[in-house]
Formats: sequence, C-alpha cells, structure tokens
Amino acid sequence: MTDKKVICPACGSDKLIYQEVIKTIGLALQNDAELDLRFKEKYYTCTLCTESMDIFRETDINLSKAVSDAINELNKIFAREGFAKLEEKSI
Repeated sequence: MTDKKVICPACGSDKLIYQEVIKTIGLALQNDAELDLRFKEKYYTCTLCTESMDIFRETDINLSKAVSDAINELNKIFAREGFAKLEEKSI
C-alpha cells in the first residue's frame, strides 16, 4: 500500500478500499510439466462507483518479478539436471 492520496480515475472519489490477493497462474511446460507463478495482486476498489483498478501498477511489478524468478529457477534446473526434470509432472 502507498502513502499517496488515491483518487478514483473513473469518478474522482477518494473513497477507495485497498485490497491484496495472492494469485497463482499455472503454466504448462513440455511433457505435461507445470510451473506455478505466484504473485500478490494489489488493487483499489472505489466504494462510490465500484470500479477496481491497480492505480500504481503494483500488480504488474509483482507479476514481472514472479516471471523473472520463474525463469531464473528454470535456468538453474536446466543447468543442474538438463531437460530430464521436465519429464516430471511438476516443477
């Protein structure tokens, strides 16, 4: 959450509720292997017009970091074990 004053871009109200939710996106890889990306979705919901938005792009930053972390983890697995690890059902 930020200390910045938050105004709804849809209606101009300052009556917003900050929310955080842990999200998981499952990615299918070769040989039925799967990789889960977990990240924190952060957004504000206006109590006046009910619009929900990620005003400060916090979710984008968290998702980008989750993707980067997943790529780094896959690189470590491939360097250590080659493609044999992908034959398992999940990483």
